[in-house]
Amino acid sequence: MPVHNSDIANILNNVADLLDIQGKNQFRIRAYRTAAQSISGLSQSVAGMLKEGKNLSQLPNIGSRIADKIQEIVETGKLKELETLEKKLPESLLDLMKIPNVGPSKVRTMHQELGINAVDELQKAAEDGRIQGLKGFGKKTEQKILQELKRRQQSETRSSVLLRSGLQVDLRAVTAESYGAALVYFTGCKDHNIAIRKIAVSKKLKINEYGVFRNEDKRIAGKSEDEVYEQIGLSYIEPELRENRGEIEAAQKNKLPKLITLEDIQGDLQSHTKASDGKFELKEMAEGAREKGYHYLAITEHSKRVTMAHGLDEKRLAEQIEEIEKLNEH
Repeated sequence: MPVHNSDIANILNNVADLLDIQGKNQFRIRAYRTAAQSISGLSQSVAGMLKEGKNLSQLPNIGSRIADKIQEIVETGKLKELETLEKKLPESLLDLMKIPNVGPSKVRTMHQELGINAVDELQKAAEDGRIQGLKGFGKKTEQKILQELKRRQQSETRSSVLLRSGLQVDLRAVTAESYGAALVYFTGCKDHNIAIRKIAVSKKLKINEYGVFRNEDKRIAGKSEDEVYEQIGLSYIEPELRENRGEIEAAQKNKLPKLITLEDIQGDLQSHTKASDGKFELKEMAEGAREKGYHYLAITEHSKRVTMAHGLDEKRLAEQIEEIEKLNEH
């Protein structure tokens, strides 16, 4: 299984968190955190860079020692240092740090003073009033922890998932009868939602994520987005337009603009080949563009100044131009 930049950053952050909980050297901890931040911000795959023989220590905030750690992660999918730390401290302590206002120092205090290793143990201690007596906590902190834990327990129909790519996905479960209404509710900006709810009120209706209702409890629409808008006298408004910037007035007059689709794209004016930091050869790029029906494709490689991206010098650029001219003849 390929190792993504987000996987590397997560492991480095976990090392930093466990070191922080142990009260280790702050410079060492900061080195891991800044390295994780640098990796997260890279557009190029670290695994790909290593495959091309690039020196990771040339990256910002990546020293030679951490570069070796990153190479270990890419090659094995894990890090021995993290495994060693996890033997000293339960991995479940990291879950405690996901709770707002509970940082490494607080986790360390709770672990050392009360033997708390997991979320359920934290909840029991807070309910018993044992948290507020710890140094650096207090009654307000204890109440905030309890409120957060209670909120999590009540969120049975919603959740957040962090993908391997680093993208956070918010999940919400609704019945089929509410599916369209939920899409409208969660894909429109706040101002758009307020505006359509006002229209609904003027028609003695109510709109929320569960549907369109008359007399408070009689659902009259909600299965699809189209029927939600239809009930308040609007033509269907695409999610990209739901900004309350004139789209509602346009929908009332049936004058909504037609959105650009993938089929409308005629070409690409920014692309890199394998000659620098792209993934495909020039010929493959040209063939791919033809298959998509593109009328043009601009190759915009990095220059020789960007050494980490294997930028082209004058000689390599001239060779590529010659290759492009040959491909254009066919």
